[in-house]
Amino acid sequence: MKSLFVTLDISGVVGFSDNENPEVVVPITKDFDEAVDQVMRLDKEEAVPFIKEFYEQVKDKYDVIYVDSEKASRILYKAGIRNVEVAASEDAFKKLKSKLPQVLVEKGVFSSIEEFWDYRHKFSTELVRRQLRAFAKRRDLLAAQGIRAIDDLDKTYNLFAIRTREWYSVHFPELDQLIPDHDLYLRLVEKLGIRDNFTVENLLQFGLSKEKAQIIEEKARSSIGADLSDFDIKPIQTLAKMANDMYELRQELVRYIDAVMREVAPNITALVGSLLGARLISLAGSLEDLAKLPASTIQVLGAEKALFRALRFG
Repeated sequence: MKSLFVTLDISGVVGFSDNENPEVVVPITKDFDEAVDQVMRLDKEEAVPFIKEFYEQVKDKYDVIYVDSEKASRILYKAGIRNVEVAASEDAFKKLKSKLPQVLVEKGVFSSIEEFWDYRHKFSTELVRRQLRAFAKRRDLLAAQGIRAIDDLDKTYNLFAIRTREWYSVHFPELDQLIPDHDLYLRLVEKLGIRDNFTVENLLQFGLSKEKAQIIEEKARSSIGADLSDFDIKPIQTLAKMANDMYELRQELVRYIDAVMREVAPNITALVGSLLGARLISLAGSLEDLAKLPASTIQVLGAEKALFRALRFG
């Protein structure tokens, strides 16, 4: 039975006989940019010219062609090679790959061993650079980063809101119970400042009912809080403004994520909404990774700790 041991490499494809002699050598194109492009396509298991050329050279000449991985097997199978098998042991391929530099030099692909390694270094650097660039262009990852930014903003916003409430309560403690909503509380502190400015006329501008505004004004007049000067109130207003700016940024990010998700994952957005969809992508790693997950895994994304706790303690 005539067999061939094939190794795929960024320099091309080489086939060794049973006695470890190189029988088939098909180098990749000499055009550097085209070579990098072909390897990137090969990584996606697409048909590329030098694999097609290899197929033409080995067609109907060997009983079996051995490769060292399932991926290599799929690549050759798609090229039309049906008698391809994954070798039971990788030991033979380790020895063959160690011979690769010398074989490629002898076949005239490279002029020296040094040129071979220089080429590999240059090629690998360019390949990684292009892969990173392609990875960064994936808009599903932008949505994932956006939802993570929202999570960070929520944590910081809550810290700032609580700190503002505690600080401003030195001056007007009654307001903390009267306005439970962080957003409204912070806007009141930022715009009105000292409690003397909490008049019905001013409060109505924030959308409060007249009854609520009258209660707040009365509490402001009879407050047990300490009197603060404009100098003392200014840093509290600045802190409130920073929290309000975070809230506005959060709203802007929500709109951005919604637009991106409608573009890259319209079905997920229609099913669960843009924010939850982006969170699922973030937890899975990418839209592609999410698509590969079984439904049972998607159900517990983000709740792994709670699931394990329930399984352990009941």
